[in-house]
Amino acid sequence: MITTIICDWGGVLSCGKWTQAILDVLAKEKPISIEKVYKEFNDMMVKMNEGNLSSTDFVKNANKKFNLGMTEEEMGSVFKRAIIPNKEMINLLRRIHSKYDLILLSDNDDITLKSLRKDHATMLALFKKKYFSHELKIAKPNIKIFEYVLAELGIDPAQCVFIDDKQKNVDSAKKCGMKGIVFSSVEQVKQELELLGVM
Repeated sequence: MITTIICDWGGVLSCGKWTQAILDVLAKEKPISIEKVYKEFNDMMVKMNEGNLSSTDFVKNANKKFNLGMTEEEMGSVFKRAIIPNKEMINLLRRIHSKYDLILLSDNDDITLKSLRKDHATMLALFKKKYFSHELKIAKPNIKIFEYVLAELGIDPAQCVFIDDKQKNVDSAKKCGMKGIVFSSVEQVKQELELLGVM
């Protein structure tokens, strides 16, 4: 029996791919080519998600590499405006949160988390526990992050469903014994949850 739904944030509870969403906002303010900067920018995002690059150093490095001339506050504003809540998915979780333990497991960074805590507290409040990669210093798809969460929660993986927009992350969760759903649409997630006896 499913008791716990573990859910990703970026690409599931927010619309679009996170790095792309940030660069879409940034390109409206700065003369950058998203295509040219994407790989380096994303590499820095990954390091920040893994806890290997502070938000302060991220901004310094981005300014140096891409000639942005931005303060940390200005970069924070870019991240804030890039957050587009997936209201339909959030409403789906709202309908089931009284019946299941909802857990948030997100590859994330300090800049984003500040905006989430300030501007999206109602969404975060749906979750019994919240785990962020930059705080744990482990990012998906590293199987250790799933093992840590399962051990910390003290739950049977067979009772968990993990929802993420990346196949490789769902594959890692399945290796731990969890059920997995690769997000493509809210309706598709709803149908797959129903097949698992949820909803």
